[in-house]
Amino acid sequence: MNFSGTVPLAVITRGGYADNLHRGAVVVCDADGRVLYSAGDPDFVACVRSSCKPIQAIPVIECGATDRYGFNDAEIALMCASHPGAERHVAGVRSMLARAGIPETALKSGAGLTDNCSGKHAGMLAMARFMREPVEGYLEPSHPHQRRILSCFCDMAGLPEEKVGIAVDGCGAPIFFAALRSAARAFARLGTPEVLPAGSRRLAVERIVKAMCAHPDMTGEPDYRAILGGRDVVIGKAGGFGYFAAAVLGTGIGAAVKIEDGGALPHRPVLFEALRRAGAISDGDAGALARALTPRIENRAGREVGKFEIAF
Repeated sequence: MNFSGTVPLAVITRGGYADNLHRGAVVVCDADGRVLYSAGDPDFVACVRSSCKPIQAIPVIECGATDRYGFNDAEIALMCASHPGAERHVAGVRSMLARAGIPETALKSGAGLTDNCSGKHAGMLAMARFMREPVEGYLEPSHPHQRRILSCFCDMAGLPEEKVGIAVDGCGAPIFFAALRSAARAFARLGTPEVLPAGSRRLAVERIVKAMCAHPDMTGEPDYRAILGGRDVVIGKAGGFGYFAAAVLGTGIGAAVKIEDGGALPHRPVLFEALRRAGAISDGDAGALARALTPRIENRAGREVGKFEIAF
């Protein structure tokens, strides 16, 4: 592991003293991979984790499985979700499996129906059934559907397969190590479907963006539309251990951040500040996002005892 490409990104202070320093790297780039802003090494390699879920959902839609089984926008959002396992999430996964004719016992998403990745897994299983491929072993990197996902990620990120590292995510599914610049490029294309060639992939991405904007209650992300006065400006998806990726809709601009120590508190404020510095979002929108998403440092009685500050 080489963390020489990381820099201080955020600091938490108490009583005017630095308490926690969070290092990492953040990059903003366009749909061609041109870096517009970075703090730290834009080619820092990190595990994309659950930030990859919107990309992993693309093949399920573009090949026709969602239409065949009648998945609605809320269920498409659920395929992109890191959800808390509420009743609506469990009911959605159950409904998706039932319409695809898949027994619940086939679901191998960690904790099962309540696992925060169960929607993604339901989509994977539905795709395997639709393509008449084995449901058993659907999490193996060699499974045809996992090969499709890898190919889709490489296409969106502009990477050859040999430049992508493959590991196992917390839910048991294959996941990728890639440069932050590449993940940011993938999100730049996700947030601006018109940069993609006309066809099934562009249509699939359009549906994913629409679903994620309309159903934050299913994705587990903040309601960015509500934060920004009812406007669809950004979509984002958090990963595990301090990873976050986002896109500014319709601009061909994406961003990705990795917090070196895996802390989840800094990733959204850091990324949206980077987008502001890149000129990708307005000062007003950046301010609204900062007010809504900057963590409040409290003691267990709910009293504010410290401050979170951007450090780059």
